[in-house]
Amino acid sequence: MHMLHTIVYDPQGIILINFQGPLILAEVRQVMAEVGRLAREHQCFRLLSNTLEMELKLNMAEVYYLPGLFAELVSSLGLQVHKFRRAILVSPNNRMLQFFETVSRNRAQEVKLFQDAESARQWLLEP
Repeated sequence: MHMLHTIVYDPQGIILINFQGPLILAEVRQVMAEVGRLAREHQCFRLLSNTLEMELKLNMAEVYYLPGLFAELVSSLGLQVHKFRRAILVSPNNRMLQFFETVSRNRAQEVKLFQDAESARQWLLEP
């Protein structure tokens, strides 16, 4: 099964990322690059990722590496990683994404997990 993702800019000021199927590192890089370009184009730093239909195919070391990868990518585009606020819609007890949230926060990146889209949007749109 091939991983599918969609990335759209919502004029409310949020970049929406929807994941479906198995997610591998190469695809993560591709998504990050597309998100980075949209963020720069729209000067939009609020991201809402829906992972409810995603099957994460990354190991713990790869997940640990993601915040650094994201920081590198956005700085290569002339953006500052601390400007980004990222909400991730997850299934309950997704330990790997909980680990991702912790690692991201330890690197001073604003990442928060949610189980419903409305709370995620509210948090993203807070001043």
